[in-house]
Amino acid sequence: MKKQIARTFAVTLGLLFVIAAASAAHAQGARRAVVEVPFEFLAGQERLPAGRYTVRPASQDGGKLMHIRSEDGRVNAVVLTNAAGEAAPKAAGSSLVFRRYGDRYFLAQIFIKGAADGRELAPAGTEKSLRRELRRRAQAGAKAGEPAAVTVIGTVQ
Repeated sequence: MKKQIARTFAVTLGLLFVIAAASAAHAQGARRAVVEVPFEFLAGQERLPAGRYTVRPASQDGGKLMHIRSEDGRVNAVVLTNAAGEAAPKAAGSSLVFRRYGDRYFLAQIFIKGAADGRELAPAGTEKSLRRELRRRAQAGAKAGEPAAVTVIGTVQ
């Protein structure tokens, strides 16, 4: 009798763990955005081609790590982010904000509708080098302006 009770308790406890894990995975999966990016861009140090991407938290650490995955699964990037220092754009859905220098785009911010806050990427080495080069050109008299902000609107899934 004691063995039967212990076995029933173990099975019940196991089922509760499975249900809790599935609920956590579902809750995390509910906070993802799908965005069609019409240009090549850099996310951290990763170069990503134009295409459709799913963006979601990579772990349950409050969204510090964000996972960016192409629709076909061939291209992935995981980037470290901080809380965005500004409010989400007034877009109705999720969005990615890029810093554009000429024809080069760098992922700057991630906003997923329903998430507590937006996420911001620090400029990576490639972007910092480009900024330094543009400042040198500006000092030499060449036209070099500040980066333009480009926002791409997505959907929440």
